[in-house]
Amino acid sequence: MSCLVQLRATAISRLGSAKTVNEDNLYVNGRFMYEHEIDNVWISIENTSDFYVFSVSDSMDVSDAERGIHISIVRELKKYHDRMLKNDENLAARTQKFYECIREISNLLTSISVSKPENMHAQSSFSGLLIQGNKACVVNMGNSKAFILSNSNMKQLTVDWEKTERLLKLGIITQEQAKILSNRFGIPTEESYGEIRKSDELTIKEGDLFLLCTDGLTDTVESETIYEILLSDKDTDVIANRLLKEAFNNNVKDSITVLVIRVEKVIQQEQRGKEPKKTKAAAAGRVYKKARKRPTSHAGVNANAMKKHASVAIFCIIVIALVLATIRLFANFRRNDEITQGPRVTNGEDYSPTSPASDDTSPGDEAPGENGKEADDVGDAGEPGTAGESTPSESTAGKKEIPGLPTTYEVKRGDTLYGISRAFYGDPEKYRIIMEANNITNPELIQVGQVLVIPSVDE
Repeated sequence: MSCLVQLRATAISRLGSAKTVNEDNLYVNGRFMYEHEIDNVWISIENTSDFYVFSVSDSMDVSDAERGIHISIVRELKKYHDRMLKNDENLAARTQKFYECIREISNLLTSISVSKPENMHAQSSFSGLLIQGNKACVVNMGNSKAFILSNSNMKQLTVDWEKTERLLKLGIITQEQAKILSNRFGIPTEESYGEIRKSDELTIKEGDLFLLCTDGLTDTVESETIYEILLSDKDTDVIANRLLKEAFNNNVKDSITVLVIRVEKVIQQEQRGKEPKKTKAAAAGRVYKKARKRPTSHAGVNANAMKKHASVAIFCIIVIALVLATIRLFANFRRNDEITQGPRVTNGEDYSPTSPASDDTSPGDEAPGENGKEADDVGDAGEPGTAGESTPSESTAGKKEIPGLPTTYEVKRGDTLYGISRAFYGDPEKYRIIMEANNITNPELIQVGQVLVIPSVDE
């Protein structure tokens, strides 16, 4: 049954105090130091996949300008990784090809060391980890180490050359006993440093923690301290930073590289409806070059997540602004409608400012005049008509008052002084006359049921 593995990994490489060049290198599932001899590097990734390649190395990136030879272990691992992603081989087959890739580089290093004593092959070391589904395997050469922390128990997965050497030098074991232990721990001879070994396949589970490191760490930090730091936190960034800090507190001379990998989740693909897309490494997985400065203790920020959150926030602000603008526009329309709406007069009838008030006598009841003429026949200007004719009142200045005024009006719901003025005077701007007649100081403060005096005005 195939599996997907979700994990986090953090790698840090630092130049030692006694070194002028950082000869360490690392490979973090496709990421590595593209430029050799970078002093300080920090790489972090979060990913979900079914196959991973990790490694740390020391003195396995060598150049011989005279012979035109340039060897880079990480570039060869990149080529290997790309080939493996194109086939469906099992872990055993991939581990064997991984082993052959390391052996080929080791042989090239040996050939260079013949003409270049400063590049002695015994100085080279390598520790690599392959993860496929819920299985893992380690390939090791030299003094670089690999550990696994599972169920709060730490186990070293690589050959411990120093342990046999220390026991032999202290006289605790004899040469015969050392030979017996060589199958388990190895004897640090010139040939054994170049020997490449594979571990047995391991079954991994959620919470397992792997540590790959060069001898810059294990030469200065005791195994018990490494174990305590691995247990101290679940964040790979924090663990890797604490390991480096402990090594530099112990005055490490050699360059040091640590790679911490935590298994977050093992996913059975058959339990998922379909295979999820492989996620890209976090933005923190960039290689940072600094001029011999200690790396920060925090990984980079996921830029894609920040852009997504900013887009959502901007969208919400735009929606809120549109809603508020719509509400305000609707309120303005309603107010304009209230201003132009005509009121109703107190007797309940619709009032038209253009129709005159009715007289006591209808046109059909008009009486004839003395000469038999109709009542509407009028003589010279200013001469009154016959008796029974309805005549409007006249002002002394020749101005005509609006018929039907003064009067009263009861305020209805929705009325405004502008509308009432328009209804009675035909001009909304004469609302101030109504205000003065009723002692109103604010035209907006009229109430339903309030009786207003509508005074007459001269046209």
